[in-house]
Parts: sequence; structure tokens; C-alpha cells
Amino acid sequence: MLTVRPEQDDESGYLLNMTRPQPRLEHEFSKTLTGFLAYRLEYDHLNNVPSATVRLFQDFQRKGVLSGCGGGLLWNTSNDPLNPTASGITSFSAEQGGGLLGGEFNFYKLQGGVKRYHRISSQIVLASRLRLGFANPVSGSAAVPLFERFYARGANSVRGYGRRRLGPLSSANDPIGGRSLIEGSLELRRPLFKIGGALFLDFGQVSLHSFDVPLDDLRFAPGFGVSYATPVGPIRLDLGFPLDLPRGDQPWQVHFRIGQFF
Repeated sequence: MLTVRPEQDDESGYLLNMTRPQPRLEHEFSKTLTGFLAYRLEYDHLNNVPSATVRLFQDFQRKGVLSGCGGGLLWNTSNDPLNPTASGITSFSAEQGGGLLGGEFNFYKLQGGVKRYHRISSQIVLASRLRLGFANPVSGSAAVPLFERFYARGANSVRGYGRRRLGPLSSANDPIGGRSLIEGSLELRRPLFKIGGALFLDFGQVSLHSFDVPLDDLRFAPGFGVSYATPVGPIRLDLGFPLDLPRGDQPWQVHFRIGQFF
């Protein structure tokens, strides 16, 4: 599979314009195990980066070529792709940019995740997940690129926080990401005909340092959700509450999605 397209990523703290061909080779080793190999060759240009963010990085790189390769494995034993209630999913990926591959951005990233589903009664399912990520500069580079750093992402991460609002912030209150990430969830799900309910506790944090799991600085967000079963998966509405509110943020977040959170 080969994809070539211009993209724009408009985030709080930067605007990234990029053009990226992405050849990717996937292979199914068995019904439960798949793997992939991929190559990235792209031109990236950062705009609208606040000066408070730039000052935090040595030799800040605004634009250049990113050349990188990566691969990963996915082991999926869950019993339902849309609404799993048993077994789970384990994934791992590794990527390097720059170094011997050339380009202006030099770093590597490792990511892994586990999701598990347990039916604890005829009506109640306990779902859990844990994700870890690590990044580090290579080849004499002083920093991981701003757009390749880890961010806790709100709707897809710790639901009580706004997008990228969990983790390090600049003096101007913009997210700057980090080199290490931990995030996870515990969720009780109970269906009732086509309407379902969920109680959850999400947690996570981002560290500025490489290979530093910030267990002593975790942030938590409890909440609840309701869902409606459809042929393409449940439609969900979640309401989360951060226990440690970031400066200037609201004390709750609403997230809407099609499909389970995980």
C-alpha cells in the first residue's frame, strides 16, 4: 500500500504542513497475529509555534525532511471487533527517523499497548487498557521533534482532559509534549437492550525525560458514559472530570464517538 498526500495538522501550539508518501507492507501471520513494515519520507514545516515553546528546545528545527522506517505487531484475540467482551489486544511498534536514514529530524520511538476484556457477570464487562510510549533523540540531536513527541490526547486518552492538555505546558499554557507517556483506563460496561452504560477511571501523564514512566505524577479522571447499539458499533457519549484541573480549562469534558472507547 502506498499513500501520497499533503496534510495539515492544526494543533494548540503549532501548525504542521507536511507532504508524505507512506509505503506500508502488512502481513497476516495467523488469524490473530498481524505485522507491518513502513517507510516515511516527508517534508515537514512547523508554523505558528509560540516563542515560549521555541525557547524550551535546543536547536529548534522548524522545517526539513523526515526519513524513517518502522514496524510493529498486533495480536488480537478479542471476540468482537465492534464491542469486545472477552480476551484482548496486544500491540507493539518501533520507529526510527534520521540517523543513517538521513533527513533533518533524528529520533526513535517505541510504543506498546495492552487491552483486556473480562465478563464478570452475565451483564457486566470489565474493560482495561494500558499504553506506554518512549522517544529519544539520536545522532547528536538535542530534541525529539515537536510533532513527534507524546501527548495525552483528550478524547482518545484521558477523557476528563481536553485534547493534549494533560502533560507539560509552556509558560504561555501551550502543550509541549514529552519523551515518555503512560495512559490507561478501567471501565465497567453494562448493556440494557440497545442502551448501555459505563463507569470509567482514566489515568495518564507525560514526562519530559526519556524512559521515565511518571508513576509518581499520574493524573486521574473518573466519569460515565452512555451508548446506543448500531450495526457499525455503539454510539457513545462520555463525560469525564479531571481531578487536577489544568490552568484555564473547564472542570469537565464531553466526548462523542462511534465505537467503543477501546
